[in-house]
Amino acid sequence: MLLTSLKQERQTIYQNGLIKGNNQGFNKGISQGITQGITQGITQGITQGQREEKYNTAKILLLKGMDIPFISEVTQLSEQEILQLKTNQKKQ
Repeated sequence: MLLTSLKQERQTIYQNGLIKGNNQGFNKGISQGITQGITQGITQGITQGQREEKYNTAKILLLKGMDIPFISEVTQLSEQEILQLKTNQKKQ
């Protein structure tokens, strides 16, 4: 009887430990996933903002009559991208 009680107690402790460890691991994984997602979102936002700034600069330079190779050099956009901007500006 005492031996059975000890076995049950050990089993309960073991199961509780598994549950606790599983929960801790799950929570740590969620936390790491959130952190990673935020970091990626910030990085993508910065990249997108920088790209939009280059396009805005190129649009302004096009309106001022600057030549495409110069705009490409200043903005680091390809000449093809600038030509596309120029085409889109004419349509508007």
